[in-house]
Amino acid sequence: MTKEKVLHALRTVYHIGNEKDIVSAGIVQDLNIEKYYISFSLIVDTNDADMRLKLKSEAIKAIKEQVNKDAIIKVAFQNKPVAETTYEQDQNAPLAGVKK
Repeated sequence: MTKEKVLHALRTVYHIGNEKDIVSAGIVQDLNIEKYYISFSLIVDTNDADMRLKLKSEAIKAIKEQVNKDAIIKVAFQNKPVAETTYEQDQNAPLAGVKK
């Protein structure tokens, strides 16, 4: 099992509402392979348990069918990071427009 084979299998999985596969969309992160053990994280922007379960099961199915049916696969979920704001305020500066 190689990283390339696993990524190739995961390219057949699509996230609902996204026209790209989960690899091209950057949803697959932290892919690790050791003998028959494969682990990776899926970065998603939903807490919908059904959608997460479907995505996970499709990813596992793709790997087992296309790479190795005996693979032990661990899939973790992470929430998509919230975009950082560009607004920063000095902690000691008074708030504009506030008198007291």
